[in-house]
Amino acid sequence: MKIQFESVNEFGRGAIAGSLSAIVICLFLELLELMGLAKHCWLFMAGQAVMQFQHVLLPVALAFLIHIGVGVFWGVIIAFLFTKVFTDRYHILKGLAIGAAIFFFHLGLLSQVLNYPPALRNDIVTIFFIFLSYLLYGALTAIIIKKIPAKESG
Repeated sequence: MKIQFESVNEFGRGAIAGSLSAIVICLFLELLELMGLAKHCWLFMAGQAVMQFQHVLLPVALAFLIHIGVGVFWGVIIAFLFTKVFTDRYHILKGLAIGAAIFFFHLGLLSQVLNYPPALRNDIVTIFFIFLSYLLYGALTAIIIKKIPAKESG
């Protein structure tokens, strides 16, 4: 009996959906930071995980690549969930739930591991916008995965 983990190109569909959604939420939070509504953007959070982040070219480029990589990772996970665990019904609602779960995992369990400043947890407005961006990521990733045609692997 042959076990087939990937049946309808989950990896490719998830990688595309996750990377596109990651770019959208990066632009969303970056815009809110430029407007003065949020104190930290995705580039800060991605960069802070591996270095003392500064807004100069090389750290910003590295942080963007890290952010896209994490978006791809979660996109692939979401794609596999949609083909192996979930039904097709209510995919946007499920995407919102997954986005919320990733938020609590990321900013709850991994906050210290990723070297986020403790003051971030006390900044309710920024945390709210980060939460909204996770909801946007989950819903958008689910929508894009459903729009990309599933091709049977042979």
